Amino acid sequence: MNTLIKSALVGIAFSFSLNAFAGDIVYWDQPEALDRLNTAEYKTDFAKLSVYYQPQENKMFCGVASAAIVLNALRVESHPEEMPLDSTKFSTLETGYLPNGGGNVEHSNKTYSNWSPLFHRYTQNTVLIHSPKPRIEILGKPARGTALKDYGLQLEQFTNLLESNGAEVESHELKHIDSIDEIKHDMIEALRTPEHYLVVNYARKGVNQKGGGHYAPVAAYDSKSDSFLILDPNNADYLWHWVDADMMITAMNTVDVDNYRGYSVISEQ
Repeated sequence: MNTLIKSALVGIAFSFSLNAFAGDIVYWDQPEALDRLNTAEYKTDFAKLSVYYQPQENKMFCGVASAAIVLNALRVESHPEEMPLDSTKFSTLETGYLPNGGGNVEHSNKTYSNWSPLFHRYTQNTVLIHSPKPRIEILGKPARGTALKDYGLQLEQFTNLLESNGAEVESHELKHIDSIDEIKHDMIEALRTPEHYLVVNYARKGVNQKGGGHYAPVAAYDSKSDSFLILDPNNADYLWHWVDADMMITAMNTVDVDNYRGYSVISEQ
């Protein structure tokens, strides 16, 4: 009987602990979410990131999707011709009906030369073309000489992925938190600086969500609520949401295999 009572009390206490953090996350379907965006001082990145948002294709691709979103935001308007075309979007049968080699196409009595049905956009296939960590290892195949299934991307591997696509990346591994305010200031500075994009790598449990490690672009900061807007690429489980800034920073100060998580600021070289 005493064991049952103790278990019930633990369950009640756990429920209260979750409720205590309920106000730390505001999801996109709540009226307050748009209110915060309207009043947020730092939200310039939201426009491009939301336009080029794409959900992750599988549970290991949060970092891959975040990289594709940010690279599209950086380059679609400035260097679209440099972005690879993803021919895997069509089956072999479908490809047989498409113009070969970017040939000529007649439409509405006009001839278009070098036409392609594909858009110059990064996808979660093309962003991995030059990745030092190949797709199959991201999905779980142990690297040569090891038995470890290192799913997804650690922070250094995420940095290498973006650099393999020619981006400038400044990543911060949060082994220690000497000053939350300094880290927060650096993150806000990335949101304030034109053509710089912020991606966070954190533990889901640190923000009271289910799951393990995660990547997501940050689109805005609201000082009144002291929260960041997270454009979560895993839209199968979570809508975009505002997260308490201190909570997010603490969630980045967590171990991922043999390194710590953190955040990255991405720009053009």
